[in-house]
Amino acid sequence: GNVDVCSVCPGSIEAEARLALFAEVKERDWQATVRDIAIVRGWMFYHSWSSQHSADGFPDCVMLRGSRLVVAELKREGKEPTEAQQQWLAAFKAAGGEAYVFRPQRRG
Repeated sequence: GNVDVCSVCPGSIEAEARLALFAEVKERDWQATVRDIAIVRGWMFYHSWSSQHSADGFPDCVMLRGSRLVVAELKREGKEPTEAQQQWLAAFKAAGGEAYVFRPQRRG
């Protein structure tokens, strides 16, 4: 599709976070790891605490640093973004942002 699945992006937030966790990780822990790495690397980071009042499919993470806008949907292995999530990611990418699906990876 239009959205990059960044499985190994050297030096990226996603690549560093992937190696930090196992596939069985809970999404909230995965999100916390991505957030912590992003902040340490100088990114502004946003994540809605509750999706109850958010638009259906809005990305899990929005990150800004300089002129870069990165949005990411966090998924465990074997899970795919919903149609609404894919639409949001594609829209951010069409608007000039970077859009990814981040997945944790088992070490070893």
